[in-house]
Amino acid sequence: MVFVELKSGGEDGLGRPEERAGGAKRGHLVWAAGHYCQHHRVEGREFRFDVIGVVFSPGEPQLTHLPDAFQANSL
Repeated sequence: MVFVELKSGGEDGLGRPEERAGGAKRGHLVWAAGHYCQHHRVEGREFRFDVIGVVFSPGEPQLTHLPDAFQANSL
């Protein structure tokens, strides 16, 4: 099972979106994943947290996928 944090942005000099993933939002994602696993009775399954960054620039958006980007202590 994969839980994903999606970050997007433009070419604004603030760094790539996937580099800005973290902090409080990451904690909320871990909490939501735990709640989902309990509610849907999927405890004990393997899971991971991925981050996807999307940069909007002239032309096609650029995607970066970071599989297993961070760990949670437990769900």
